[in-house]
Amino acid sequence: MTDLPVVLFVDDDDGVLAGLQGALRRLRRTYRFLFAVGADEALSLLATEPVDVVVTDMRMPGLTGADLLERIRAEHPEIVRYVLSGEAGVDLVMTSVPVAHRWLSKPCDRDTLAEALADAVRHRRYVADPAILAAIGEISALPTPPVLYAQLLELAADANASMDRVAALVGRDPAIGAKVMQWANSAFSGGNPVGDLQEAVTRIGLTAISQLILSAEVARSFLATESIPGCDPESLAAHVETVSVLAARLARPSDAVVAGLGGLFGYIGLLVEIGQLPGRLTEAYALAERCDIELIDAERQLFGVGHPDLGAHLLSVWGLPSDAVLLVADGHDRPELGNWPEPVEAGRALSALEAVRLAGVLAQRRSTFHGFGSPYRTRIDDELAAAVAIIEAGSALTEESTTV
Repeated sequence: MTDLPVVLFVDDDDGVLAGLQGALRRLRRTYRFLFAVGADEALSLLATEPVDVVVTDMRMPGLTGADLLERIRAEHPEIVRYVLSGEAGVDLVMTSVPVAHRWLSKPCDRDTLAEALADAVRHRRYVADPAILAAIGEISALPTPPVLYAQLLELAADANASMDRVAALVGRDPAIGAKVMQWANSAFSGGNPVGDLQEAVTRIGLTAISQLILSAEVARSFLATESIPGCDPESLAAHVETVSVLAARLARPSDAVVAGLGGLFGYIGLLVEIGQLPGRLTEAYALAERCDIELIDAERQLFGVGHPDLGAHLLSVWGLPSDAVLLVADGHDRPELGNWPEPVEAGRALSALEAVRLAGVLAQRRSTFHGFGSPYRTRIDDELAAAVAIIEAGSALTEESTTV
């Protein structure tokens, strides 16, 4: 036995499996690999072997890859589910959307596959409780990427895709289209107004567009039906958008986009708890109120993991860039003023992580946060309050300049 993460590859072609085994030889000290010829053999292995990640072909005789992933979702919800297939037609992609966390195209070079496996397991260390692992493996808590996001990823893989096709896809959902226009004229605008959707997607870029839409779709799916202890959904949405705009404005230009996305994704772990673990969230909120501590500290006391950790795990599985994942994992921490020059410099351009952390504190001072219970509030001492005041004054971050 070994403590290494276990990855199971499934394909009906022995030659493909042999090729994978050879390509991954250098990772044998990082993972334990299992190989199954077809879905039936995979299910037999899963009955006896603990597995962290399954990577399967789609078109196989008998049980297809989609059939296999549906069984795994039902019987082993804690397992991360990837597709590795040379078939990338729209119908096949859409078949996999409800059951696969990520799609990899075959042939897949060794480095890309290694990065994808690292994404799948990187943040599992945050979640030690098997019950929580199982809970976030459920579709409602460790969701597969929403449909529009999956379609954008497919479009991104097409070297001939034009931005007008991207704009047309985004425009199919009026609410999402409005959100893209809103962001193109705020955090990513550089002060120049954007007049139409094609210009908006061109300015923001396909990668950032995909991640903005992912954030919007996830938030919409959870907040439409659930309530949150200590705040209402509209207040949470307004707070998240304020954090994102502030982070993008505070960060140095090269980090503005990732900082803005870090602000948007910072509360996805909280949405996971709302959708799948409401009792856990309620218990943590009650402890935080009773002991006058922050919600994240109460979560970690009770369960060993807070909502930023769950969010980082989710985004890592979905394959978002590591810098965005780490911003979600660490963005709620108190700003580390020891890293700043003395005295704190007004107007200093910040790294993405510094910008996200400070944006959270700044947003807390804005009206969107007044309806939140105290467990959501960062504890601000005199030193941090003074530093934030200097930064806010030096960066010209007025209420009006950060309204979205």
